[in-house]
Amino acid sequence: MKSLVPAKQSRGVLARFVVLAGAQVLGSALSFATAVIITRVSGAEVFGQISVGIAVFAYALTLTNFGTDVSGVKAAAAAPGSIGQLLPAIFLMRLFCALVAFVVVLALSPVLAPEPQGRLVLIIIVSGVFAAACLPSW
Repeated sequence: MKSLVPAKQSRGVLARFVVLAGAQVLGSALSFATAVIITRVSGAEVFGQISVGIAVFAYALTLTNFGTDVSGVKAAAAAPGSIGQLLPAIFLMRLFCALVAFVVVLALSPVLAPEPQGRLVLIIIVSGVFAAACLPSW
């Protein structure tokens, strides 16, 4: 059976896949190493605060993405020439959603982290939603 993808193009796809997979593995390994180092240096209490911050960050990230991963791909597939107009609109929407998520977490921070140090850790970690909003993951 004849391949639908030319051999030269399939090697390029494979090379990109290897780079992306390697970056994913490296990111996971660095996250694990960071968790181990933070726990050893700062103790279990601070690590608990960081874990709560990461969990809240995951929920805030859901609000930040707000379906743009799926809808962005769908819109780009429907009109391939419209990426130039689509990218700024989705970017601004994701930044707005990140701001809303951050404000919600900020308002709930006294309940989520009653101690001042825990609240500071929570706010620092959740501020990462702004960086995540800037990633064109779709």
